[in-house]
Amino acid sequence: MILAVVLMPLLLNSTAAQVISPAGIVVLPPKPRAPLRQPEYPETAKNRNEEGTVKLDVYVLSDGTASRVRVTRSSGFPTLDDAAMRAALEWRVFPGTVNGKPTDMWGEFSVSFKL
Repeated sequence: MILAVVLMPLLLNSTAAQVISPAGIVVLPPKPRAPLRQPEYPETAKNRNEEGTVKLDVYVLSDGTASRVRVTRSSGFPTLDDAAMRAALEWRVFPGTVNGKPTDMWGEFSVSFKL
């Protein structure tokens, strides 16, 4: 069984590693600290051979903790989605920054479940 947490931090829908606003503000999105806690593969999902990838938006506070999580693309299985959300709330990441100062912001992460 393989359980992979694929982390792709992005600022909202930006695919750039950093965003420079017209006012010259440099924004760096949250990024993972290694290792992040991988979700436990739910037994019921394993028994049903459920696999998939959950895309999450995680609101990361300036101290690196996650305060809110929402599913932006479901795996198709509520059990896997719930496991990914619970794990994300326990993550510690490097917070996003604006002009070098840690700032609360949303980051995008993907969690893959594969048997």
